[in-house]
Amino acid sequence: NNLIRQSTLSTDAFGSVSGDLKLGDEVSLGDWKVELVVGGQTLTGSFKVEEYVKPDYAVLVTPDKPFYITGDSATVKVQADYYFGQPVAGADVVVRGYRNGTYTRNNPEIERKGKLDASGGWTIEVPLRSDGASSASYSFEADVTDDSRRPVYAAATAPVHPAAFSLGL
Repeated sequence: NNLIRQSTLSTDAFGSVSGDLKLGDEVSLGDWKVELVVGGQTLTGSFKVEEYVKPDYAVLVTPDKPFYITGDSATVKVQADYYFGQPVAGADVVVRGYRNGTYTRNNPEIERKGKLDASGGWTIEVPLRSDGASSASYSFEADVTDDSRRPVYAAATAPVHPAAFSLGL
């Protein structure tokens, strides 16, 4: 346990705190821990520091429309291509869909797994829901993993409205 920095922070109007820690160029790789002590209670979090490795390919997630109406289904296209121009054919893909405040990587509303086709693409249909009274926002994210076993992530969002038009006064 090496203490890197200790700070006393004040909460904002919402009771939140934030801070920054710039890591050096020659920092230790591995698991790091953050501790926050509030009113005698210690809260902890962790993160990994890994060496940056430039991905060999790019991933694009594209919904078929810029917005949807409650009850629609979104056709979501995932496309992965190597930077030298060839498709990432046969790679594993996982697509997750999240609605508004339901975002947590451990709890997607929908999750589908598959393989990219010969052109590096994969398309799925995602049923969309809203509470009917207000607009919602859906996030679609994809993790593509090729033979190198290093995943590349991409995401897109689209609003879901309760009707085709809205009248405001």
